[in-house]
Amino acid sequence: MKDPGLPQGLFRRGRLTATRRLAGPQAWGCVGQARGSGAEARGTTPLRLRLAAPDLAGVDALALGLHNLGDQPLLAGLYLWHGAPGQPPLAFSGGRALLPPSSSVNLLFTRQDFGTYGQAGPWAGACWLELVLAPEKGAAPGAAAVRLGELWGQARSSPPGPRLTARGLAGRLRPPPWPAPAAHGLEHPGLLLPPPHQYPRSSADDLLAGLVLGQGIGFPWDWEADPLEALEWRHFLHRHHDLPTLALAWARTRQPRYLQALRRLLNTWIRRHPVPVDSNGGAGPAWETLSTAWRIMEWLWVRGLAWDSLGTRLQGLLHRSIWEHVRHLSDHQGHPNNWALIEAAALALAGLAWPEFAEAEAWRRRGLRRLAAQCRRQFNSDGSHCELSPFYQALCLQALLLTRRACLTGAWPWPRAADTALRRGMAHLAGLARPDFSWPALNDSGGAQGDYMALMAWAGQDLGRPAWRWLGSHGQEGVRSRLASRLWPQAGLVLLRGGRQPGDMWLLLRAAPPGLAHGHTDGLSLEVHAGGPRVVDPGISTYAPGPLTEMYRAGRCFLAAGGGGWAPWRRRTALPCACCTPPPARRWTWPRGGAVRPGAGCPWLVWTPRPPIGGWARGGPCPCRPCGCWPLGLATG
Repeated sequence: MKDPGLPQGLFRRGRLTATRRLAGPQAWGCVGQARGSGAEARGTTPLRLRLAAPDLAGVDALALGLHNLGDQPLLAGLYLWHGAPGQPPLAFSGGRALLPPSSSVNLLFTRQDFGTYGQAGPWAGACWLELVLAPEKGAAPGAAAVRLGELWGQARSSPPGPRLTARGLAGRLRPPPWPAPAAHGLEHPGLLLPPPHQYPRSSADDLLAGLVLGQGIGFPWDWEADPLEALEWRHFLHRHHDLPTLALAWARTRQPRYLQALRRLLNTWIRRHPVPVDSNGGAGPAWETLSTAWRIMEWLWVRGLAWDSLGTRLQGLLHRSIWEHVRHLSDHQGHPNNWALIEAAALALAGLAWPEFAEAEAWRRRGLRRLAAQCRRQFNSDGSHCELSPFYQALCLQALLLTRRACLTGAWPWPRAADTALRRGMAHLAGLARPDFSWPALNDSGGAQGDYMALMAWAGQDLGRPAWRWLGSHGQEGVRSRLASRLWPQAGLVLLRGGRQPGDMWLLLRAAPPGLAHGHTDGLSLEVHAGGPRVVDPGISTYAPGPLTEMYRAGRCFLAAGGGGWAPWRRRTALPCACCTPPPARRWTWPRGGAVRPGAGCPWLVWTPRPPIGGWARGGPCPCRPCGCWPLGLATG
């Protein structure tokens, strides 16, 4: 967060205890497309500069002067390679430090801004420093030029959290009466949602035994634990996805051990993680903006299920930390994809759930305004999300459902843009469902068997859509969904359905560039379900840099149709969010009456040449075989 300018007695700051010069501007070397001499470097973004790591012993912050010589803003990221550049172990700052056009900035990278892959160890063990300068995610590459300043190392002392003191909190609260908080109770359908990760789920008793996200880390939890040496695992730990389990166990059983554990974990986390000042949190697991937003949303369950039992001392501690969370999200925004949307929802929810703050209404208004803007920006008119990932689309829809219910509970206006995106997005996600009530894992979507049934059931209940309730209940409630072939023009997706049993045959074809983020180079890839999964997109296994991640994202990992036969589509794009997936609708033909049904002599659809992509046309007799494989003809000319 930015320094709020409060007196030291109201807001505690750290101290700069030591500083020393590490390197001059001429020490950096150009990498890749970067070219330069002396202190200046130019080239096409991303601009990369590398420095043999100086002695970083005793250093916990790096200060670097930079002057942006161009007329476009740049975002700076710092990598600390502990081995060969490009391979773990590494520590990296997240690439969100802003360098405005035609201006000089002294960038500060603190230790808590860095996420790690592999056993990175202390900074003193780093071999290389790499500076990466790039435009905002989704923007096209362009020319960039910078002038480098000196690199300084700093040692800083930091107070325990929270930085806002009890005296400071007194000036942030307003006297009662307050509006009723929009908290989550025992009947909230969000309790049935699976966590937003692929790690094992723990029971309340597992959590008391220190088994978290499938790993034993002791109790109270070791917040610095990194058993898998994976950034995502640490982020999920700090997002507190398991704390609602303890709050729910207390609310249902009233056993003191669950409440005591919840209180101890909240207290230890807040005390050990003061909010970073003059920093956006970078990629650090504790204060990365997305982690900050998720923690607010998970603490809503604490607010609704256990708040009155926490005691006034811990309530005060949480109040002080909540204020810091909201200020952090108000001052900084993450990547312009699902991050920005979830962060906006968290801002609005904080204002709705903690109305005792004098700034609560401003938080709500700011959050809903940002949320409406992100919905207009990120959701296409066909209901698809700009990242073209069912998993990340589902996370955004979950945030919208949470915020909508909180707004309606408190009789606050719900933005029309958000409501439109929610309804269209849910319709798109429902249309993608496979016959076995699973979902495809397009782009970075976790495993191949995506499960959004609880989300469908919740949306069907709140939005009055029986067909979604049918999907969410595995066909036990609601009204059977209309299983029809579909074309989503903005997403570049075509879904063909047919079969002896309604919806038994299912084929999904991608015909669009990768989305804004989390994209794979698998245009023209196929997924097939025929009496069971036959060809599936494997999604993603990990985000760690390395050969496995590259393989999952590369076109060779998918079955795809390309010119002259089966081949991956290697085209990449970097376009503004609104046009990151150029609509291919005008390049498709959809024959009237061209139903897809397996069986001898039935009509079937054929991919025929119609540059630059092609079109569907009626083919000859279906070469159906007893194996049940999809009878699709591909003529790529």
